[in-house]
Amino acid sequence: MPLYRDDAIVLRTHKLGEADRIVTMLTRSHGKVRAVAKGVRRTSSRIGARMEPFMLADVQ
Repeated sequence: MPLYRDDAIVLRTHKLGEADRIVTMLTRSHGKVRAVAKGVRRTSSRIGARMEPFMLADVQ
């Protein structure tokens, strides 16, 4: 599966296990995309706040 980088707006999140989330995002070039954000629910996570609904994120 190829990697790409794009700006995205987080539409929705779902809990996955203890530390992860499934994130639904709307990107400029690829439309609606679902991805797993590893470790974002940990207290030491630097990207956890960026993976909340309606936040703009630069994703890869």
